Amino acid sequence: MRSIAEIPKDAEQVEKRVEIGNAVVEPGRVMVRGETGHTHTLEGVKPYIDRIRGEVYVEVTIPTRLVHEEHPSVNVEPGKYVIYTIQDFVRGRRPLD
Repeated sequence: MRSIAEIPKDAEQVEKRVEIGNAVVEPGRVMVRGETGHTHTLEGVKPYIDRIRGEVYVEVTIPTRLVHEEHPSVNVEPGKYVIYTIQDFVRGRRPLD
């Protein structure tokens, strides 16, 4: 995920479960399946989707954690972010590097 200044105006706030690409987006939660088959989960967020671009955005209003099944969680500070998948698995690299 990458910090952005604003969520695009044409992105719609998620009000029910939606699957877009390798992500499952629900009110308050985004789950993304990575290349290795494991899930990254971000909870306590306001998710948005842009169906035309196929992108997922989140607004984090209080500090939260990005949780993964195999490696330590990463703290996520309040802000706006675009969610994307790193195509190449790099051992030892943190998701927010």
